[in-house]
Amino acid sequence: MEPKKIFILLSIAWIFSGTSLWSQVAHHTQSAYKANITEVEAPIESIIIVGSLANLQTQCEQANAADFRNHAFGEDFAKKMYLIEKNYTYTTEAAPGAFSGHVMIEKPTIYQSVSKINKYYTKGVRKGTIDKTEAEQKLEHVLGVAIVLCHQESSQIEHLLQKSNNVDEMILVFDSIQVQWN
Repeated sequence: MEPKKIFILLSIAWIFSGTSLWSQVAHHTQSAYKANITEVEAPIESIIIVGSLANLQTQCEQANAADFRNHAFGEDFAKKMYLIEKNYTYTTEAAPGAFSGHVMIEKPTIYQSVSKINKYYTKGVRKGTIDKTEAEQKLEHVLGVAIVLCHQESSQIEHLLQKSNNVDEMILVFDSIQVQWN
């Protein structure tokens, strides 16, 4: 046989042997990855926070009706969303040459989670996939918890919300929080 043909045959054999080796490595990696996905995390422990019902009612009463936006579930929800926006956001001073300051968010994980949950329930009720009374109850709990958490230590809850992959997991985090009103 000619040396050129031998070289080509050996090269082809080498390529196929390498391909099967890489496919074995890829297959092993893929199955190990699938094994990691199936690991089950421990259920979320119940978290108890203390909130002042009088403080919440005072804040709701002081809210000016002209300041808050309409909400699909009514005026009470619009007030609570306004309180969340008021408590979690602030505007910095305008820099020289700028017309307005930047809107900054305190505890952005909680603020954005509440926003996503609010959209989830309003869209679900609008499309008819979620019962309105159930959505109102769950959203009222989420909003109450968020208002109470604004001025409390919440790093554990923020960590759980950051680990959440979707809105359903965020709702589970908020469902695990019990508020003791005083």
